[in-house]
Amino acid sequence: MNWSRFTRTAGTVAALACAGVAAHAQQDPNLIAYEGFDYTPDFLDLTQVGLLGAPANPGTGWRQTTWVPRQNITGGSNANTAGAPVKTGSLSYPGLVTSGNHVHLTGETLSSEPARSLATTITGEAGTSTYISFLAQRVGEPADPSSIAYDDENTPDVVETYPYGDNLYPRGASVRIYTNKGGYGEALAAGAFSNREVDRWSVYGSGFQPIFTDIPFGASEDVSLIVIRIDHVGGQADPDRVYMWTNPTVGLPENILTADIVIEGLMDGENAIDFSQIEFISPFVGNRSAKVGPDGLPNTADDLILRPHAELLFDELRVGKTYASVVPHDGSTNPEPEPSPVMLRFTDDPNVVEVLAATGESVQLEGSANMVNWTSLESFAGTGEWKQINVSAYASGGNNFFRAVSVGQ
Repeated sequence: MNWSRFTRTAGTVAALACAGVAAHAQQDPNLIAYEGFDYTPDFLDLTQVGLLGAPANPGTGWRQTTWVPRQNITGGSNANTAGAPVKTGSLSYPGLVTSGNHVHLTGETLSSEPARSLATTITGEAGTSTYISFLAQRVGEPADPSSIAYDDENTPDVVETYPYGDNLYPRGASVRIYTNKGGYGEALAAGAFSNREVDRWSVYGSGFQPIFTDIPFGASEDVSLIVIRIDHVGGQADPDRVYMWTNPTVGLPENILTADIVIEGLMDGENAIDFSQIEFISPFVGNRSAKVGPDGLPNTADDLILRPHAELLFDELRVGKTYASVVPHDGSTNPEPEPSPVMLRFTDDPNVVEVLAATGESVQLEGSANMVNWTSLESFAGTGEWKQINVSAYASGGNNFFRAVSVGQ
């Protein structure tokens, strides 16, 4: 397996902008599916809501009327119908449009993995992009590294240690994207894979190991906004690209240069990994693992816990064709552009952009029709003041997006 990936660093590309960016309403035409969990709270599990009849507000863009255990779609046993109770109120995140309630996923009895199929499979035509966003917060009890559970009675003379490093939440919890290419498969997930020594938000999937951000997951006390972008490239030799933002500022336009994770060139042997035929979404939290305790009986309060069960608060699931459709701004915030060594902004004149760079900094203005292939348009040296550039000629040549790139002093 050959692959390359990039994580965000203080970098060379300073700013990216597109004219006409505006906050979109909940029913953005580019929104494929939305789930706000607007069901009666503290009554039934998410997978049992349909027992009361069709819910009044079942979300939009889904095939089933309600959520079902993942095993109902893929087959399998041990389906948990009591691990995703609906709770009162939405999770909140500054500036994000929210509605309805939220779900508290828990693996206390069995691993919990509710699922819901999209009304229309996302085929992943070459040249298109799919965006998925959600709110989540890891909760629940951490592991106890000092527990005698980690001592092996078969090696009494050896002092065993906690096997998961600094990660006190070793049981997996994630939001998973399933595809169907002649059979269902977990293609991509965001969250935490089980048994890792690192407790940070990550992306992992079929054919590749977790790639970590610097953002705490289990140890965080805050709700996180996760945004995933999949660029469908197409072709056996052309891997799809994946971007993930963790806690982006709502109200600012999409900027792939601020993504926390970028995955390119992902190969599984000789085959490119692609994320076409997206069928359904399924959050997951794992159950506990334990050893029989001093009472000698399994599954009792005396058990020695190796990995506590996972828990996850989950809300505001969106699938769309654009960044703005899955990160709708409610207008309550007025964010400033993120600071960077070089900045680009549009002016009241749609034909003019302004670029700010430190004195002596060499800067290139680049243009693109698709934010994938970039062309150098002109170069100049920064002066510490805003420089105006007329881009009308460049726009007529097919450049709809512009960015300023620092190339050093």
